[in-house]
Amino acid sequence: DRAEVHCLASSAYVRMALESTSRAQALEYGGRAEQHTFDALKHRSTEYSRSRVFDEIRLSKVRLVQREPVEAVTVARSAMDQAKGMRSSVAATRLRDVNRLFRRFYGDLREVRDFGAELDTYLWNVTSA
Repeated sequence: DRAEVHCLASSAYVRMALESTSRAQALEYGGRAEQHTFDALKHRSTEYSRSRVFDEIRLSKVRLVQREPVEAVTVARSAMDQAKGMRSSVAATRLRDVNRLFRRFYGDLREVRDFGAELDTYLWNVTSA
């Protein structure tokens, strides 16, 4: 469906942005990823709550490549809150992955460290239940 096409396009642009050696090119890819992410959210049915969580995690990566680390953490935290009732191993894995990116690029920020601690608690609760 249209939401899936947009999420795949967004993921491709995020990956290209993360691998780009040109700041300008990375920001351009980030802008394209942002538009596709918003389009995915717009076309995603509300009944697909897990997919919407994945879209939010993707948006946090977009914010990261746009060099907005605090906003990236805010969006990831929102996705984590939405995922709490799901017990989704895929959501847990994607949140771990985005946290690795946060630490790689902005590990010295308090918001990133705080998110990592919150994620550890979330993951412990998910795996202990």
